[in-house]
Amino acid sequence: MGKKSRKKGADKAARKDKLQSRREHQLVQRNRADSDESDGGDYSTRFSNPNQREYFAGDRVWFIESRIYEADNPNTYRGIVKGVLPRGQLRIIPLQSIIDGDDLAVITIPKNKVFPDFQDFTLRFEVGDQVVCSCSPWSTAVVSYQWPIREIQSAGGLPVDASSHVTVPTYKCRLDWDGPNMRVPAADDAPFVAAPEDLDYCIKIRPSSFRFKMGDSVVVNLFKAEQIGGRSGYKLVKNTWLRGKVTAVDVSKFETNYAVYECSLVGEGFACRIFDDKDENIARADADGRERLFDAIEQNCSRSHLNFLCGHFDIDVSVFSDLVVAKAIEFASSQALSWLQHDCDVDVLSTRDDSGNNLLHQIAKSSNATRFIKEVGRSSCIKSEKLMLDLMAIGNNLHHELNNGGELWIQSLITRGDAKALDAALSPHCGFAWNLCDILSPDRIQLLEKSVHESEDVLMRCIFDSFLSFHALYQQFNLYFRYFGFCTEEQILDDQNAAFWGDDANQSARSLVRFCRDWFLHSSKKVVDLYSCATEIVVRGSFRLFKLFYEADKGGFWHHVYNVKSKEDRGEYIQHELYELKDVGSKECDMNIEVDIFKACIIGRRDIRLEFREEWEGQSKSWITVYHQLIVQHATECDPHDCPSLYEHLQQFCKKVVKDGTDKKHYSIFFKRIALLEDDENIEGRQQILDYLIHKEESVELDVLQPLKHRQCWALRFMIEKRLLQVDTLARRNLQLIKASPDLLFLQDSRLEEMTVKCCLCFAAVQYDDLQSLEFLCQPSGIPVVVVGGWNLLHFAAYMGRIEIIAWISSQPAWELLVAQVCVRKEFQNAFAVHIAAIRGHLQACDLMIELKVPLEDSTGRLPEAYAKASPHQYVLDWAEKRVTPKILEADVKKILELVSDHASAVDEIKHFIEHSTCLAVNTWMECDYNTFDAAGPLGYSFGDVLHQCCSSLDVEIVAWICLRLFFRCSHDLCTYSYMQFWVSEKQKQREKDISLRDCYDKILEKGKINTEMYDELTRDLPSARELEQEWARKTKETLTQNDLVDFATDQSHDFLSSELRKKWFKNLSCKEPLAYSILSSALNKGERLEVVRAKILRVNALLEVVKISRKELRQILARGGRVDELEQLMSIQSAATDALTREGYDTSARAYHPPSGSFYDSSDFDSIDMDESLYSVEYDQGHPLRKQLLFMSRSSNDLSGIHIVLATEGYSELMSFCLTNFNGWTATMELDVVRISSYFGHSTIAEMFLSEGPKNLLSDASDRHSEAILRSSVLWSTMSDAPSCFICCLPPLLAFAS
Repeated sequence: MGKKSRKKGADKAARKDKLQSRREHQLVQRNRADSDESDGGDYSTRFSNPNQREYFAGDRVWFIESRIYEADNPNTYRGIVKGVLPRGQLRIIPLQSIIDGDDLAVITIPKNKVFPDFQDFTLRFEVGDQVVCSCSPWSTAVVSYQWPIREIQSAGGLPVDASSHVTVPTYKCRLDWDGPNMRVPAADDAPFVAAPEDLDYCIKIRPSSFRFKMGDSVVVNLFKAEQIGGRSGYKLVKNTWLRGKVTAVDVSKFETNYAVYECSLVGEGFACRIFDDKDENIARADADGRERLFDAIEQNCSRSHLNFLCGHFDIDVSVFSDLVVAKAIEFASSQALSWLQHDCDVDVLSTRDDSGNNLLHQIAKSSNATRFIKEVGRSSCIKSEKLMLDLMAIGNNLHHELNNGGELWIQSLITRGDAKALDAALSPHCGFAWNLCDILSPDRIQLLEKSVHESEDVLMRCIFDSFLSFHALYQQFNLYFRYFGFCTEEQILDDQNAAFWGDDANQSARSLVRFCRDWFLHSSKKVVDLYSCATEIVVRGSFRLFKLFYEADKGGFWHHVYNVKSKEDRGEYIQHELYELKDVGSKECDMNIEVDIFKACIIGRRDIRLEFREEWEGQSKSWITVYHQLIVQHATECDPHDCPSLYEHLQQFCKKVVKDGTDKKHYSIFFKRIALLEDDENIEGRQQILDYLIHKEESVELDVLQPLKHRQCWALRFMIEKRLLQVDTLARRNLQLIKASPDLLFLQDSRLEEMTVKCCLCFAAVQYDDLQSLEFLCQPSGIPVVVVGGWNLLHFAAYMGRIEIIAWISSQPAWELLVAQVCVRKEFQNAFAVHIAAIRGHLQACDLMIELKVPLEDSTGRLPEAYAKASPHQYVLDWAEKRVTPKILEADVKKILELVSDHASAVDEIKHFIEHSTCLAVNTWMECDYNTFDAAGPLGYSFGDVLHQCCSSLDVEIVAWICLRLFFRCSHDLCTYSYMQFWVSEKQKQREKDISLRDCYDKILEKGKINTEMYDELTRDLPSARELEQEWARKTKETLTQNDLVDFATDQSHDFLSSELRKKWFKNLSCKEPLAYSILSSALNKGERLEVVRAKILRVNALLEVVKISRKELRQILARGGRVDELEQLMSIQSAATDALTREGYDTSARAYHPPSGSFYDSSDFDSIDMDESLYSVEYDQGHPLRKQLLFMSRSSNDLSGIHIVLATEGYSELMSFCLTNFNGWTATMELDVVRISSYFGHSTIAEMFLSEGPKNLLSDASDRHSEAILRSSVLWSTMSDAPSCFICCLPPLLAFAS
């Protein structure tokens, strides 16, 4: 609207003309700016041009026709298109003619004088209404014209931009210069202003009556007022209310904002202007709180003001909520109803009257219904705004509800003849049109149509017809585009959707395309850009839809940028360590790419969800390993007749997975590979689209590498079949290959050389991991065996780590030839494919070729592990070392067998070799995949064979030494479970599985889940019940109890062990029978030597248990209290057992594991008790009296479980004395802790022990100990009211002794 500049001395006529010109210029600039802001790229630029717009019968339009133009009647220049004529002319019936019933008054108007009408039919103000316009300043005016489109014609010409978001000015108003304070010569000379929108921030009503008169005492909200004079920079905060008096009413002055009131403020020295006659701006002084609340509701004051009134006057709305709700509904106050719903916990959405009228039914009866509809409706039309009232909430869908009379709320508006309210309700700009289109069922539409027809109101008929047209197109949009991803093309184009069938299908498509153009920039955001749906149409192969809309708007498809998900290889099937080493940016982090329509059609989109390795985190290593094992199995074991291809092999595996009910997400890597080896389901439609485009457009050149990059073999077949690609020509003559040559890794210095297109594409298929296309290219004449860039196809597959392609090549006739070719590429000279895979780190591919028996030596005699040792990756170096391990093991086995067979070998030499070689190292045997002791290994010997050879040829002493090493192993490189399983034969493992399965079936039978016949069938080949009992008895005999061990010790004349085992501490001691373990049965046959070794192992085991239990009991006595003589006895037993173990040759300095019992024996078990140890079985929680001492308050539980602390706290004086004399590890801090604790708890015997020079010299200073005793005793004395009587009795002598 602008601000008028006034120069001193200029004449008034010139000033008036200048202001008028500025108003009109700003109007044009605003509309142009709105159009410019809408330009969002090619789409908006093309379709904002009104000359390109296509019109159809039924369209609403604005037009300029001087013959019938009446400036004060917009219905004479807006109308409805009745037909489209050639040469850009339209047959239009004016809206006024329709209202007058003159349906024949059709006029012909050129297209350049017409533009689309998206606006509402009605406005708030009529011509002649007194208003206030925002024209800097706010000024009073009179409405002169509605929808002044001639101003657009005179300013910028017609037609204007064709889109629903473009604003058409709503009013042209003449400024009211004949007011009492305007001081201008003549009202006829007043300029015009335009209101771009029918909203309060542009134009509002000028009050005709006022709540206050001059001299009334009022309170003013200064935050919503304008200061006049006085101090400047008055700091305002929200709800700053000041007392004052009304000094003027209806104030309209030149170049100042129009004000409802001017008020002087009491004691402030300045005045203010009030712009709105509402309670949140101005109120009567000393008014009652409830009175103001009801006034505010009637005036539709804001939620924040209603909250302020309730807080300021301490109003509890719940007391009279029914009255408040009734008032809010009577005046259709959207602000009050929103306040009640959201701030007062009053569910107004659920209100119903006796006639079944919901909230909207009751609002429809109010004279303020239009205001309510526009305010609430606007919040639903603008996506970014928060809903004032959720009228479509679940359980309260007010738009769809009928009252007791079977009427919708909109029917109440029609019955009342309120055309403005109906227009607002059905408006997509400020009403509920979008919501009504979503929820109104056909029967509800018929109810409305019937009511409109019965009203005989032509304007309401036009309003409703416009809504029906909008509704039909929006419903089509929802069906075809909004929910396109959820429906198939067949579901969309079924027989029920007759709009897109027959002769009118093309026009219907053009109409829908235009609807999307018109509304996709609208603030509601309900309609998306048609060409974002174009991507889905193309990539899903929806050919019928594509053809329909392509012919409706070809340019839209051509100019659109297609955002699709790439199907390029990201290394997800290579060696998993290499995948993890790749940069984040080179993985699946950004799978979306922007392409043209041809590439989008080739790439497409699969309907299944393919999960990539980012989603396998935590299990990717294991599953990619399983996948690679499956590839190796197919290449080395499968019969070509039963399993001819990798595709068939994976299909069989996945069918089994599905049949077994296994979670498919664990096997997503398998399903994805299957998808890459077969055509997409929608390729027929995509092929039709591609074929259609090629025939429609000239000079189309497809990128021959795109099908390979995105693994779309069908597109490659299509190009060859349509003769778009000649595979037998030279590659250096293909422009696409020349452009791509820098990215082709198999080329040497990007030179295409003398190769054919087919040969080049075969290598490219390896680079892009497209096995399906490679198989297709090689079907007629086999694999090309030419050398390209210094290597053949197998070399390059090994370089890329394509294990699937290597497996496929191995089944082809050219395999032997490719294997035998030496690589001559500079960096891999003299190498074969297996060596290239090794140095590149593709170990799975390397292992596959080794399994396929390829030559392992290169042309210079180097092995794959020699190449691997040059790798920068640790996992490759580990593999190389592991490859060497079997050879080392074989040499060691050969050496030990030679040593034991040579009777001249010294015992020490044999022992040294066993200790420092791998011949009897279980972990080494298992690393070489010999997982049980009876599995055939190096030179055909199993571990059991080697052990037996050694033990049968050597003296019993060294045999016992060997068996002790195996029974009590010190190496922890192998997990304990694996070590135990190593000594279980395959036969025994199967038997244990059968026994477990039989036990499981027994339990199922007991529960009645299967009948006897089924049970017999399931357990036919399983061990019988008797065999189960025998197995249980055998396992029971494997455990030797205390009595068994006593008998054993007695028989062996082991007096120490025999006597000690009888003592009470060892009643639960048990050991596993060594003969039940496969070590001895493998080492020795039955006989005297076996018994000697068994006895030695059993003695060692029993002595280890004695040591362990002795130490455990020692700690228990210290923790719970006990006799000193028991402590001494246990210490003696522990020491004697340790000495006995040393004599048996057991190494007490190392931690050992005993597999039969599953026990660990630490070197600390043989140590004597040290005061630095903790008694973890004793815990002093936060409620214990010890925690009340400052020094011990914050210590951890472990710190408070030290031996000295436990003894001092519990008052174990004899044990304390013994520890002080016999145990090492005492420190000065420990001594002071004992003094503090014993003094605090009144344990005088212990305190005296440390306060006097005891049996040994103490480490702490005597004065420190005495000071601590006095201090702690004083603390206890001060709190003796809470202390036990025994403590209080001990205090006087304790204090005296300390003093």
